[in-house]
Formats: sequence, structure tokens, C-alpha cells
Amino acid sequence: MAEKPTDELKEEARLHMQGNLTEEERLILALERKFFAQRGSKEQAIRDVFGWTPTRYYQKLAALADRPAALAHDPLTVKRLQRMKGRRKSA
Repeated sequence: MAEKPTDELKEEARLHMQGNLTEEERLILALERKFFAQRGSKEQAIRDVFGWTPTRYYQKLAALADRPAALAHDPLTVKRLQRMKGRRKSA
């Protein structure tokens, strides 16, 4: 039986547990990691998983990307987010 997307993200977040991130923060990073590598409706996934608007999600993601615990938890995803943030600032 196939897992629901939310269950899949929770499992991925659980496997990457490290530092002092909340489950919600780990889920945010798991969703970012998943949708960086594959196509799909990220906005719909944000609503399904968190019940948030995409704007709220991106606010939380931006704050999370600046946290050392997030970098320790998922360095590839967080460094990619930081690079993207730096490019937007310099543009």
C-alpha cells in the first residue's frame, strides 16, 4: 500500500532528525528537498501538509534557512536556499 505524501515526508524528516529542530521545521526541509528534485505542485503540497498559504510557508522557510541547526540538519538543502537568497539580494 502506497504511503500518503504527508506520511512520506514525515518519514523522511524522521530519518534526517538532528539538532534541535522541531518536527514542523524538519518537515519544511523535507518538502524543500523533495520538490527541488522532482516536479509537482509544490503549492498544493504546502497546503496539504501544513494547511498554510505558500506565502506563510516561504516566510518560515526563509527564517529557517538562517538557523545553524537547519544547516547542520540538511546542509545541501540549506546551502542551496542560502545561495538562492544571496542571488535575489544581489539582483
